Amino acid sequence: MSYSYDDAARLIIQAGLELVEKGLISRTWGNISARLSKTEFLITPSGQAYDTLTPEKLVVVQIEDCSYEGDIRPSSEKGVHAEAYRYRPDVNFVVHTHQTFATALSVLGEDVTGFDEKYAKVLGTSIVCGEYAISSTKKLMKKMGKAIKANPTSNGFLMRYHGALCLGRDDRHAFAISQAMEEISGRMIGTITGENHATLEGLRKAYEEHMELATATGTASDVWQNDLENVLAAGPWSYGFVSEHPLLTTYSKVGRKLRPMIDDMAQIVGTEISFAAANADEAQIHKALGNQNALFLQGVGTLCVAGSEDDAKAVEQVLEKDLVCEMYAELMDCRHSLGRADAFFQRNVYLKKYSKQMSR
Repeated sequence: MSYSYDDAARLIIQAGLELVEKGLISRTWGNISARLSKTEFLITPSGQAYDTLTPEKLVVVQIEDCSYEGDIRPSSEKGVHAEAYRYRPDVNFVVHTHQTFATALSVLGEDVTGFDEKYAKVLGTSIVCGEYAISSTKKLMKKMGKAIKANPTSNGFLMRYHGALCLGRDDRHAFAISQAMEEISGRMIGTITGENHATLEGLRKAYEEHMELATATGTASDVWQNDLENVLAAGPWSYGFVSEHPLLTTYSKVGRKLRPMIDDMAQIVGTEISFAAANADEAQIHKALGNQNALFLQGVGTLCVAGSEDDAKAVEQVLEKDLVCEMYAELMDCRHSLGRADAFFQRNVYLKKYSKQMSR
């Protein structure tokens, strides 16, 4: 089976909107493709929001060498999709997501087996965790290709420290795989948090108890003494706010610098997020921030800064997901963060690439 261009484009755009609605992907993260023939597939472009996609923005890519024509760049993960179509002739629709609970499960680097028949019908024999490699690289393409080739009866894959890969016989199957992986991941995390299916609040409470953290009694507005406009004016940022998201506020009480657990965190937020007193002055804020995009304000919240409101909110969103991974790994006594060299490399590449995009 393969799709006509028109059908593939329609289904990719529809899947993108549906995955965003279900919270399985957001912003421009993740990617979706559909098989056109034995030699070609259609994929989402790089850096385009799902609600702005049109058929003309999608890109035809060759399975053999990932080549394409035209000025629109395909997703940087096109190589991983090509490997799926190369080794799995039964696969006609591929979805790569950054969904929260499956991503948290990926940090352990372990396969998932033993789920019931209901999930086995969708997922196959197991959820396989591929070896880690930096996102968008040929090394990641080869490692995921190796995992796909070695597990022909598995449809759901974890990309370590990164996200999930769903290999569907059609668009509905790929979507069902994504949902099934999130449900299974939520149940597994729930066994640690004491819930049938994990929730962010349940994870936060379990982590707070595990770390023996005091319950917060105030809010950022009670103690934040800085003029945020002055803080922003003295740095390279145009927008910022103090987030009181429960996970971020809980971690702000830990006093331990946060290193990235996932690729997104290293790229978008920074390689090591520090702490400052909640009433720190502007000089202390800037010193603690460095060239990162977030700073924990001890016990009350997190300062998120960026070049725009949307980007600052993305900082908060990525921090939330990274903390889900951090807290789950801590509760599992398995705190394996990204390698420092990988984190620095990804941060530098992202900043250079983003600066070029902003200057256009």
